[in-house]
Amino acid sequence: INECATNNGNCGNASYITCVNNVGAAPTCQDILECESNNPCDSNATCTEKYAAAPSCECKPFFNGDGYSCADILECDTNNPCNDDQTCQEQVGAAPVCVDNNDGDNGNDGDNGNGGDNGNGGDNGDNSDTGGFDWGSACEGGSGQFSQPISYRDTVVVGDIPANKAAVYIKLTSTEDVDVQLIDKATGHEIIAWPNGDLNAHNEACTTYEGVRYCYSGYNGTNGSLGDEWIRIEGTTNRLLTMRAYGYKAGDAIVDYSWAAPTGCVDAGEGSFQQAIVKDDIVEVGVIPAGKSNIKIQLTADMDIDIQLYDGSTKLVAWSADGSHGMLSGAARQVLDYQGIKVVWSGYNGTDGNKGNEYIHIIGTVPSDFTMKVFGYEAGDATVDYAWGVDPAELN
Repeated sequence: INECATNNGNCGNASYITCVNNVGAAPTCQDILECESNNPCDSNATCTEKYAAAPSCECKPFFNGDGYSCADILECDTNNPCNDDQTCQEQVGAAPVCVDNNDGDNGNDGDNGNGGDNGNGGDNGDNSDTGGFDWGSACEGGSGQFSQPISYRDTVVVGDIPANKAAVYIKLTSTEDVDVQLIDKATGHEIIAWPNGDLNAHNEACTTYEGVRYCYSGYNGTNGSLGDEWIRIEGTTNRLLTMRAYGYKAGDAIVDYSWAAPTGCVDAGEGSFQQAIVKDDIVEVGVIPAGKSNIKIQLTADMDIDIQLYDGSTKLVAWSADGSHGMLSGAARQVLDYQGIKVVWSGYNGTDGNKGNEYIHIIGTVPSDFTMKVFGYEAGDATVDYAWGVDPAELN
């Protein structure tokens, strides 16, 4: 039955939602991404998708308009930030530049006075998230290094610093003058940034923001080098932070960083989702990443299903009609000792006499990425409930 042929499959307004027919299964409702396919906004505006509705348009900072038409603000005419002995130079889509009328030095040790912000909030439009950082799993410390391209008189996002990281230290080293910034990503609050951040001076200083202490080298850098700046976070981060860098010349900077695991950290969480099941076929449910411990997964469906679990090409759990079974393939509960962990499977007859209710428990820490799949004897939907960091006493 092609449900999409009637009332757009109950997905909603066809102008904004596409109904995708699935053979032998319920249709899928997909939001039309107008910002990607038919962006109505001005090139100097941000397009924001709205589910089942038209997108919204908002002019970027340093532009005025309704989002569909945006014009650059002439700050030198309306709100000149420069001193009397400086010339204000307009920058399209950015704060103006103050140029010293004498020797090209604006008098603040290489800082041009625009706070290192080019007017796009430090976002290059790619939602770069962690950028070059690799923060590992939830309960481990570590360190790393990467090279960060720096643009001329522009702000680049170095990367995000997640919550629940302890003793974070980041040092940026460049042969050119660079200013680092640290932003509360959720609110846009500037913890470190010239001129409006909580820390905005040329020298080393510290401040407390929302219960966490932040320290900064100052925009004059260390040992007289304007390209050597650092950030230190004392305690454990309690929010998502974004680190940015503004360059007075183009080049590359080296970013060295380190962090520690929070005291008493437990990597735990849970979730639930719906999984479409295809008749007489195998579908991939998802990947259990290496490093996760004490995992509980329950599939619940009205029809007969069989769970499968793979370590690469190795079948840990699988019943196959052609006889190529996995290490566990029985009708009732089974336990497998595998590379230091225990895998517990309900068996293909499920629980409580319901062949649509199967579970997998993993006791210990997963040594490599495991892939979970499911075979359906009928089409339909299954509910997948999962958790990790579970008390091992609950996993039998």
